[in-house]
Amino acid sequence: KYETERAKQVSSSRAMTPKHSLKPTSKSPARRPDTKTTVSSSQTTIAKTFDSEELNYSNKDLDDNKLYMLFFEFMKNKKAKVLNLDNNKISEIGFGLMISKLSTHPSLEKISMSNNYANESILDKIIESAKKLKHIRHFVFKNNKYFRKKADIKKGVAALEKLNIKVEV
Repeated sequence: KYETERAKQVSSSRAMTPKHSLKPTSKSPARRPDTKTTVSSSQTTIAKTFDSEELNYSNKDLDDNKLYMLFFEFMKNKKAKVLNLDNNKISEIGFGLMISKLSTHPSLEKISMSNNYANESILDKIIESAKKLKHIRHFVFKNNKYFRKKADIKKGVAALEKLNIKVEV
């Protein structure tokens, strides 16, 4: 009889105590930090990779705005050598903002941006940033939608090769 009365008292006191006021006990399981970041759309979820040598953001539906928001994620990985941005919707504007910021990255050597929405002015942005680029010496821009002026492309690639920067178009 005593046990049933005590059980009623405990259950009624729990019912009256709001859940948010209950403090976690030392036996509560530790909550693991979130391992994913969502970038402005529910479909675009990108895993954080802090120790990977390749940051692979291909096929993530990234545009200039989403790319800019990810800049801080890129900078967290101090070991990354390759940044893969293939098959997205990035233009020369987004690339220009990104390259000026990534020029100080301690280990990044290659940026791949094939199948995006950039035009040949992207090569001018690399030439402008060439003196600031610490380690980035290889760019890939194959099959970009708006690369049309072949003479400007050849001229830009030649100028970059003189600066020891390899460009694949």
